[in-house]
Amino acid sequence: MRRLHYWVFLLVCGSLALPMSVLSFDDNTPLPKADQKLATRAEAILKRHCYDCHGDGGSDEGGFNFALNLPRLVATRKVVAGDVDASPLFQRIIKGEMPPEDAETRMSEKDVEWLKRWITSGAPVGTPKKERPYVSRESVLKQIAKDLKAAETRDRRFLRYLTITHLYNAGLSEGELDTVRLAMSKLLNSLSWERELIKPQPIDSEKTVFRFDLRSLRWSRETWEQLRNASPFAFESSNEWLTECSQLSDCPRPMIRGDWFVADASRPPLYHSLLDLPDTLDGLENQLRIKFQQNIEQDRAARAGFTQSGVSNNPRIIERHRISDGYCWISHDFASSVGNANFFRHPLQFQADGGEVIFS
Repeated sequence: MRRLHYWVFLLVCGSLALPMSVLSFDDNTPLPKADQKLATRAEAILKRHCYDCHGDGGSDEGGFNFALNLPRLVATRKVVAGDVDASPLFQRIIKGEMPPEDAETRMSEKDVEWLKRWITSGAPVGTPKKERPYVSRESVLKQIAKDLKAAETRDRRFLRYLTITHLYNAGLSEGELDTVRLAMSKLLNSLSWERELIKPQPIDSEKTVFRFDLRSLRWSRETWEQLRNASPFAFESSNEWLTECSQLSDCPRPMIRGDWFVADASRPPLYHSLLDLPDTLDGLENQLRIKFQQNIEQDRAARAGFTQSGVSNNPRIIERHRISDGYCWISHDFASSVGNANFFRHPLQFQADGGEVIFS
């Protein structure tokens, strides 16, 4: 959905905190059985009580989405090996802050004791996984060139690519990579006025390079250039494979980093620019081909009022209008309930202090 604040006209977009590094291992020597047992038990407890919110793609990650990545818990010092007092994760657990009070299952004393034993024993992280083979930049460019050659000549100039190979090389887990893949797909569709959803297609076995067609998003080549010019990673290069990709696609650089795209294209000014959103509510009204006031006068809009909104913690009115592709919601927010701000006394002549618009 798309959101446009009026009066202050600020777009509110949820930014995605993407994990950028992970601990890798050079030593594949198996752990002693006792340490392996502790690591396995700790992982099972964290999966049972923490994973739903703080696992890969969790519902309430809060910048922490690697609850089962024991090496990373240690590397980021959420767990300090040998010191439970200095381990933020353990301290939040024993203080009753996590899992939250409304969690379906609370952590038992036995579970807490096992976690304590795991940390005081040095926080062993289990048997290290084999490192992935490194995927070079040249290999990525070769894959893109090969994919472009396989496409119809007339289609090549519309094909573009998002890459997350650098995250794969950094050692992110498949779950973490899937979070980024889903984010790329969701944002692409959120930046389109088309009714049909698209699914970017991976072109490599590692699923780190994704193809999409500009036309399926109703994007022009100039739309892509906005992205390319905004990207700090879109430096020019004399690489022969990049040159071939450029010639085949008739585009100086037909690929950009997927994690940068998710982080920056989901926020203004780039978000506004890519969707060509207006700066005012009147402009949005014209763009959506809707008449807000006329709908209200003709009883074609629905309204509901709340004395205390769970969103703003103040009085709020929400208003729904039907548009051709779905619905448009307007909120009217109030700083007080005095005078015309009391919409129960002035249901038609209320005076709001601000609001926002969300539309599909």
